[in-house]
Amino acid sequence: TVPHFISEPYRYDRTSPDMPQDFEASLCLPSTKALASASSNSSCSSYTEARHLAVVGIMFTAQTLLGVGGVPIQPFGISYIDDFSHNSNSPLYLGILFAVTMMGPGMAYGLGSLMLRLY
Repeated sequence: TVPHFISEPYRYDRTSPDMPQDFEASLCLPSTKALASASSNSSCSSYTEARHLAVVGIMFTAQTLLGVGGVPIQPFGISYIDDFSHNSNSPLYLGILFAVTMMGPGMAYGLGSLMLRLY
């Protein structure tokens, strides 16, 4: 949630797709067309771009920590369940672990699709 609170409020542009020159002029991105003027990025400040890079860095760090923290659960969790549970309960616990592992991303995609309907 840190990038949400440190970034500026999102301002969307109401330009129509029929006017691509107005749309390109409103973006704070480097222009790739040869005919575009150099002043199309005049509204972008280096402070805004540096702030965007800070948010991207935070997101990269968070995803890295999430990956490092989530990886050991599969190899070590299965070994732990197999070693420390009774032989008759081990398949049940492994089944629950795999079911939860499979249901998690599915529920996340479903919740994500519901949240994308909100502005």
